Amino acid sequence: MRLHPILFIILAGLIALIGCKDERFLESETFPLTFSKDTVLFDTVFTTIGTTTKRFTVHNKNNSKVLIRNISLAKGSSSNFSINVDGVPGIEFSNIEIDKNDSMYVFVEANIDPNRDEMVETDSIVFNTRNASNDVKLIAFGQDINLISAKTIETETWTSEKPYLVYDYVHITEGNTLTIEAGTNIYFHYASSMLIDGTLDVQGSLNQPITFQTDRLEPFYSDKSGQWGAWIEQENGSVYLLGGLHFTQKSKNNRINYAIIKNAIKGIQLDSVQGGQSPGLTITNTIIKHMNVAGIIAQTSSIESHNLVINDCGMYGLALLLGGDYQFNHATIACYTPYTSRTTPAVIINNYYAYNNIIYAYNLTKCLFTNSIIHGKYGNAQSEVGIDLTTETTTNYKFDHCILQIDAATDTTNRQHYNRITIAKDGVGYRDIGLYDFAIDSQSVARNIGLLEYGARFPMDINGNDRTIDQNPDLGAFEYKKKEEENK
Repeated sequence: MRLHPILFIILAGLIALIGCKDERFLESETFPLTFSKDTVLFDTVFTTIGTTTKRFTVHNKNNSKVLIRNISLAKGSSSNFSINVDGVPGIEFSNIEIDKNDSMYVFVEANIDPNRDEMVETDSIVFNTRNASNDVKLIAFGQDINLISAKTIETETWTSEKPYLVYDYVHITEGNTLTIEAGTNIYFHYASSMLIDGTLDVQGSLNQPITFQTDRLEPFYSDKSGQWGAWIEQENGSVYLLGGLHFTQKSKNNRINYAIIKNAIKGIQLDSVQGGQSPGLTITNTIIKHMNVAGIIAQTSSIESHNLVINDCGMYGLALLLGGDYQFNHATIACYTPYTSRTTPAVIINNYYAYNNIIYAYNLTKCLFTNSIIHGKYGNAQSEVGIDLTTETTTNYKFDHCILQIDAATDTTNRQHYNRITIAKDGVGYRDIGLYDFAIDSQSVARNIGLLEYGARFPMDINGNDRTIDQNPDLGAFEYKKKEEENK
């Protein structure tokens, strides 16, 4: 019996379909594969230009084959990574099959020049099936560094021999001290912080300051805020922002001398850091700049400061909250913020919070500003000094021999709170606000109006100039000096 040609074709097709039933590809609305790791981290120290290779596995744990329509580097041909899929090198691959309950290797090479500006290189490998996609993150470090990745440390010393890169966090445990020697450079990756339960001892010097900054070293990021600083997502959906340097209630006897802290969300935060015989934090000869939220936030803490410069902060230069004990001598708080429309004062002093119509007050033992400058630029004429205190402790703050930008309603004749206050309506007379140079010029109103007693407490300015020679110290962290004399 002969089959009709059309019937023969139909039967052949049915036989083919039956024979291939087990070979059909899995169709899934979710990504059907798993990876042996979600991030490939190249934490090798690169001391020469070259390549290092790592691998991960792509698993198909299903009972059907999976077709990967596309595998590619997200940055394509501009990537500093290259990949090899099951023995074939390239930057993009199509129609890759993985049998049921099978797997394949993907090899990754990082080609990083250690002498380039960028310290961290990132990319991802993107996997696309018909209905879903997923990726594996790639991170490589491109300089000769000490990598500190999610690390808890006890007592140790960091030296200037090689820079340090903090990835995620570094945690100084209670009762231990991290000493940082002069000239050390510390870089922080995005969303990274230093958490201090113990003691931080920053021993910079005039010619070898210690820097805390972002790992984005391209010129574009030099004055951009928000580049580092971690946060905690609360169960109620709120987010608690940590300081770049975050001191907890367990911390004590901290010292920061000759440091530059820049480009974070918050520079420093102190949470109930009290000192006992000495302040919780003594900070001297230090510049804090380019912060999203604030230069320093202190809550029920104690600070003693001399020669402090804070500038370019999105909300506050100094936020002194829930009471505490504070003294700032020869400070320059210069909040001329070019990237945000700030509506908050440069300095806020507060000693309470309200909850359910109940006031919870804290003791403000002292808040004293001497020979200092607090000035900035608003889109309006509001004060750069915010006083938000309950009545029982309003006698414990004072500005003595200071330049203040305050509103006309402030009674500066009240000697409990104000003494020898200068209102610089036409500006302080800084060298170059646009270049963040807050040394004073020859015509500055800050010249020669400081009290010698306060100057003698810290006779050298932040640049090492003697402010007591002429018996009339200048206000702020900088004693006037001609620029050409500074370069000698």
